[in-house]
Amino acid sequence: MLSGAEIGDLHIELTSRCTLACPRCQRTADPEQLQVGDLPLAVVEATLTRANFPALRYINFCGNYGDPVYHPQFHEIIAHVRLEGFRLRIETNGSYRRAAWWTRTAELLSRADQVQFSIDGLEDTNHLYRVNARWPDILAAIEELRGHAYLVWKFIVFRHNQHQVEVARKRAQDLGFDEFRLIRSSRFDGRWRDATGLDPLKPDPQWVGGRKAISEQIAALRHG
Repeated sequence: MLSGAEIGDLHIELTSRCTLACPRCQRTADPEQLQVGDLPLAVVEATLTRANFPALRYINFCGNYGDPVYHPQFHEIIAHVRLEGFRLRIETNGSYRRAAWWTRTAELLSRADQVQFSIDGLEDTNHLYRVNARWPDILAAIEELRGHAYLVWKFIVFRHNQHQVEVARKRAQDLGFDEFRLIRSSRFDGRWRDATGLDPLKPDPQWVGGRKAISEQIAALRHG
């Protein structure tokens, strides 16, 4: 088992709160299993210290169920982590926070910290998977954080947005993102197939990633 002295990166779920209703998220697919809760600030302050983790480089605040920015004491947590000298990666959908809230966030971060925005498309398509996302809020967040942290646009390719990849890449540059990260997911098919046997969210084969895509390519070669 790793000790704190050996750990270089931590992935922590601060909260199970989220404002979105993404159809493939477990909170939407299996809502009866969701227990809404927040990691207590006292636990964060007692645990995430340089004494406990002398080799720690990054703390990644990215939820499986929730979005870290909805933790009610998010700024206090960020202030503590920065005081301990850790760098941060924060992943968020960017919605339902006012510009002033993001201004406060920007004041706590540095260019060594990273904020990843999960934006799957443009204004007319992002909400098709990121259900309830608010585009004006996202733009306000980007405006306040630009230049204060390393900004990443993370774009998951679906059938409804695959035609927008290059336009989104250009938009990311115009908005001042430092990186445009394209995600080729393999989480398609299975229980999500419709009556025709197809997954309505699955993009064309060149946009599908992971082992499944490799297996399909091999199968196509064998039967070609």
